[in-house]
Amino acid sequence: MKRLLLSAICSFIASAAIATTVSGNISNTNAQPIVNQVVYAEDTTSNQWMDSALTDASGNYSIAVPAWVTNCGMLVHTSDFCNAGYQSQGFAYTGSDITADFVLCYLAPPPATIGGTITSSNPAQGDTATVVYLVDQSYDSVALTYILTAVDSTITDHIGQYGFHLPASYGTLLVKAALPPSSPDYAGYLPTYYTSSLNWSGATAIVPNSTVDIQLIAGVNPGGPGFIGGDVLQGANKSTAVGDPLNKRVLILTTQANVPVAYTYSNASGQFSFPSVPFGTYKIFGDVMGKANPPLTITLSSQAPSISNIVFEEHSHIFDGHIATTVANVNGKLSGISLFPNPAIDNINILGLETVSGVKTVTLGSMSGATVYSHTFANGEKAVVPVNALSKGVYMLNVSTIEGLATFKVTK
Repeated sequence: MKRLLLSAICSFIASAAIATTVSGNISNTNAQPIVNQVVYAEDTTSNQWMDSALTDASGNYSIAVPAWVTNCGMLVHTSDFCNAGYQSQGFAYTGSDITADFVLCYLAPPPATIGGTITSSNPAQGDTATVVYLVDQSYDSVALTYILTAVDSTITDHIGQYGFHLPASYGTLLVKAALPPSSPDYAGYLPTYYTSSLNWSGATAIVPNSTVDIQLIAGVNPGGPGFIGGDVLQGANKSTAVGDPLNKRVLILTTQANVPVAYTYSNASGQFSFPSVPFGTYKIFGDVMGKANPPLTITLSSQAPSISNIVFEEHSHIFDGHIATTVANVNGKLSGISLFPNPAIDNINILGLETVSGVKTVTLGSMSGATVYSHTFANGEKAVVPVNALSKGVYMLNVSTIEGLATFKVTK
């Protein structure tokens, strides 16, 4: 009898020393591990709950089978809201480890969104049919510059509201609003970034699933005798030729104290203008995405009521303006004409010539007197002289008009 009791005790100690487990892996139908999922094990023979465990970062779990559990029916289950609230697996436990893996449904997170209302001078009244742009801003660590891409756009509804579903992946997101040309208030309100900026570099990054309201910045132009104009041209470091006109580049005009006045876009010929502005000192700058847009400061006065030889150039990392140099000893009636660029690379733009009435004949000659180019431009036609095929050197450019003759020295 003692021998049988000792044998039973030894058998119990041996079995207790070898711990058994219920373990497995829980993933979703998108093949991703599910973390912190609760798994339960029950002894269905005695109808007793045994233990539970949480899945780790890899979706794995392990439950130690208590020593009091002998041969029994065992149920392993975990919640799954897509399948009647839970999934379960039944086993006949005989003292060996049990593996119970689960694949649960994949619940995709709802798409991130942003939305808001676009208003003008009256915050209580939304602006309808306003164009709203969603802009992605990412930093290029190789080029050491920002890259901005318009990833989506929409139109506000009848009360000025808009909304976007955000892309699956993005960098920093910005939002910009602008009235369409068809709006009666188009000229009075400038394109505006959230929170309240005329330029992308001053915009506030948005937070997903948030409200992004924008009040359009009003321009203040009481009118006056002044005129500001010029050209937007291609600069260096681009695939297109230097001096080519650039269309649809926005130019913004503010006072020296940064009070917004007006804005305009360059046309297909690269020309822009701000007519009927008061005398005073102004800043002009662009909003070319991803580039520096430093302002150009100019002054209009009774002695200089008009400035029409402003040139903005778009380079790889900057969009900036300057006053094109006018050659001396030009007929007084043609004093608004200037050349750009000079020195020239591919083309010479004769700025302001289209404002002179009648046809114009342009002749380019070498210093030896040989004519290397001659062309007659129609009334109002933009004058561009190709020089990419010419040898490097100094040339004389003559412009003949009904107002007189102008002569310029050109370097290639």
